[in-house]
Amino acid sequence: MSYEVEKNDITPIENNKKEEERKVYISKDGFVKVPVRRGIIEISPLYNLLYPAYREKAYICGGYIRYCCSLLPNPYPASDVDIYCTNKEVFKEIEFKLLQYLSIKSDNDIAILFHHPASNENPFRFCPPIQLIKPNIIGKIVAKFEEGDIKTILSNFDFTVIRGALLNKEEALVDADFEHDDEKQILRIKNIHCPISSTMRICKYRLKGYYAPPIEILRLFLDWEERPEDYREKLHSYLISANEGKGLSKEEVDDLESLLRID
Repeated sequence: MSYEVEKNDITPIENNKKEEERKVYISKDGFVKVPVRRGIIEISPLYNLLYPAYREKAYICGGYIRYCCSLLPNPYPASDVDIYCTNKEVFKEIEFKLLQYLSIKSDNDIAILFHHPASNENPFRFCPPIQLIKPNIIGKIVAKFEEGDIKTILSNFDFTVIRGALLNKEEALVDADFEHDDEKQILRIKNIHCPISSTMRICKYRLKGYYAPPIEILRLFLDWEERPEDYREKLHSYLISANEGKGLSKEEVDDLESLLRID
């Protein structure tokens, strides 16, 4: 006797499997708290300087929080530690305190980068290089916030996997998509300042094991097409000149850098 399996003659286990295959992750809005899993001991001198003396006035944010909170067993280390402040007074106070232990490597309109200490006597020797971000608003780039409102800063970051701020030794505030995207090493873009600089950052994070799905790349193309023609022409001209070795004046270099940073 032959027996044909009807299309609906499927076991519950097979049904569940097909349901799982049909599930598509839907991006979420907002921020959530997650546990800190590593990285605090290395930055303990910096943590002790900032927390709680500047509670809700200064936060460690960005890529270092990705490293601290990642669900991956061996996440790619962060190259530096970024500090964001509420205002220039807090910024200057923290700068003064850091200069008791560190010297300045570079200083521009965006941030102060401190030299990584070589001395074994320096308490900051295990901490990655520190960047103190200047509390400015340049175009649509926001690098300052009202006391306690760190979400303003995080909302300005591009990738979900770096939208994080250290709250204390035990927890951090991160994008609602952080754990999903970081575990799968996805670069999901929630803010585009410049499609070219975003592409460069995608290449940088590709070396860290993260990738951008095609739909995210498409968003960059669409964003570029929506830019004003004078923006695209000016950026195109600067980049061609720089690539051909013609050189740019200081004013043109400053203008190019602002075009790469500002909406």
